[in-house]
Amino acid sequence: MMTELRNDAVINTIYGGIIAPIKMLVEQEHFRSALLLTFCGIDAMTYLSLPDEREDSSRKDFSAWCDKYIKLKNTQDRVRGLEFFAARSALVHNYKAESRLSDERKVRVLHFFTGQGPDSIYAPQESKEQILVRIEGLIECFIEGVNEFVIHLFKHHGERTERRLEKMLKQVDR
Repeated sequence: MMTELRNDAVINTIYGGIIAPIKMLVEQEHFRSALLLTFCGIDAMTYLSLPDEREDSSRKDFSAWCDKYIKLKNTQDRVRGLEFFAARSALVHNYKAESRLSDERKVRVLHFFTGQGPDSIYAPQESKEQILVRIEGLIECFIEGVNEFVIHLFKHHGERTERRLEKMLKQVDR
């Protein structure tokens, strides 16, 4: 039975290859690495959300997925999908907080923190150009979003989802 579950594309790819390692990184307090893998996970979910005729996702696709599925809790202001995209691009490409979009004042800069507290903190009286996001909160919301998204995918796009999952990385036992 366990071998069958490991061979299931959703279990192997999404839960075993993305979510389990994120949780492990958080448990080991490797928060920046967990954040990087979370952004990679959002990219992967964005790929799964594309229509059949498209293979490459865009900034718009990433932003739309975040707007729909990343629902931060106890927040003072909503973090937009485009802000997550800008943070992802800055972190993945340059390992910093500021992005081209934040430099152009199109989004706020996301700074990340760990520990207790609300999922985001916005203090416009101090700076309207930045917002703090709690890494653990973002990760929890990502996992909840993935769970909701996977149900939606198989309910509405089962065959396409199966085809896409077959193309994605899997762990194969020798």
